[in-house]
Amino acid sequence: MPPAPTGEQTRRPLRLWPGLALALIVFLGCFVAPRVLPDAALGGLIAGMLGALAILVWWLFFSRAPNAERWIALALSIAALFAVKPFLHFSVAGAGMGMMYWICAIPTVAIALVLWAAFSRRLTPGLRFTTLAAALLAGAGLWTLLRTDGILGAKSQFAWRWSKTAEEKLLASAP
Repeated sequence: MPPAPTGEQTRRPLRLWPGLALALIVFLGCFVAPRVLPDAALGGLIAGMLGALAILVWWLFFSRAPNAERWIALALSIAALFAVKPFLHFSVAGAGMGMMYWICAIPTVAIALVLWAAFSRRLTPGLRFTTLAAALLAGAGLWTLLRTDGILGAKSQFAWRWSKTAEEKLLASAP
């Protein structure tokens, strides 16, 4: 008689397709739609936040991930968002009455969670948690590389943090 299966052997695989579909919607809404339809920038922000909420609901209740992994991922997501905040450029940290970072970073952390879940399925548990922390920090840390030069219409004008501002370029061109 074969041995009884252990918990790891009986665990059903992650239900990834809803998370991947939601991540695609968030990506398209936040990053592609505002480029193609500049008037849709505000709708993209709203789609990003609602999509991030939908990803959270999927992850916590419908992903089939082990309970410990679900709640640790949520806790690490929150920790990553707060850990990165002190390293932001002041233009991102203070923009939108201090809300720009949260509105922009929460969707990127949600996308990072889904991508991590898709690519780490076959890793050992210890390596999964290590890569989870790295992925979530990368999703939040992306915003440390950017600054904003203001808002045009309803869309933020992002630039690399180390690039010259419009004022610096103007002063450099003066005789």
